[in-house]
Amino acid sequence: VGPNGTVRDVEFDNLTIKGQTEAGGIVSSNFGTIRNVTVEGSVSVSATPSSSIAVAGGIVAEHGSFTTDEGRDGNIINSSVDVSISGGTIGGVAGRVREGSSVTNSSATGSVNTTIGDYTSTETGGLVGDLSGNITGSSAATVVNGDKNVGGLAGENGGWIIQSTASGSVSGSKLIGGLAGDNGG
Repeated sequence: VGPNGTVRDVEFDNLTIKGQTEAGGIVSSNFGTIRNVTVEGSVSVSATPSSSIAVAGGIVAEHGSFTTDEGRDGNIINSSVDVSISGGTIGGVAGRVREGSSVTNSSATGSVNTTIGDYTSTETGGLVGDLSGNITGSSAATVVNGDKNVGGLAGENGGWIIQSTASGSVSGSKLIGGLAGDNGG
């Protein structure tokens, strides 16, 4: 979704998405607004170990721009997922949320499972895998299994988590937390 684009008021049932390096239930990359979306199904990535990219999310893999270009921040608002996610850097709603981007009043249920152990970076979260942006008023009630940086809401938090909750089980080998596996925000 481009910087001025919007996806809204849609529902996806029995969705199955399989990708090589990045996969999202609705889009791979989002720089616009996603509002009032419901996704039910599964999303997985299965890149080769020589690739350091394996990002997946129930709604979007990459949320926002990795540059500071103005107008390239994404917003996910009032959306929900009931999904099974597998890959490297993964989250129930978004694999990665970049600085300036947000997830607001959204929720995730289901399971999030890091299946790729050969990657240099794995962040596994019930809602977001790698967070540099903001999560506000959101929740995750998921089963989360990962290697390192594993959290009930965010695998790695370098942003802001505000008035949000996580429940369910969380397991991994290093940097594990009920809310965030690694909190640097």
